[in-house]
Amino acid sequence: MIRIKRVVAISAKVIMEFDEHSKAEWKTHKAVRHQLYQHSKAIWVLYIGSKPLCVIGLIELSLLGSGCEIYFFLCHAAKKHLRTLINFLRRAFHRCLKLYHAITVSIDVKHKAGERFVRFFGFRENPGEIKLGNITCKHFELRSSWLLRAH
Repeated sequence: MIRIKRVVAISAKVIMEFDEHSKAEWKTHKAVRHQLYQHSKAIWVLYIGSKPLCVIGLIELSLLGSGCEIYFFLCHAAKKHLRTLINFLRRAFHRCLKLYHAITVSIDVKHKAGERFVRFFGFRENPGEIKLGNITCKHFELRSSWLLRAH
């Protein structure tokens, strides 16, 4: 069973458990980490037993609740417990969409596994690419109306 812990900052112990891509992304975003923490409405670490599965952060895009941006840092344990994590995230996205009009996420254009991961949940790619520091990203969006049509 997944245990959720809300945190103010990501601990060094959890960062050590990041998978290769998450570690590289964490290092790349060193200059903007303070802003990431400052703008995050919430940061959660998901655990299975004592092992972290992933870190999820949420940044509100407006005060009116019109949407939010999420970010993920997957950990090594996520591979072993992927089905459990997917089931949890599916429920979490549905709950989040009840509060916000849309959920967005940015994925490094080089990170094909990350792109497949968000597409699996029904996120759709927005046209164009955005630049975050020295990383070029694709921007994806999920809306509750899309999930209703899919069922």
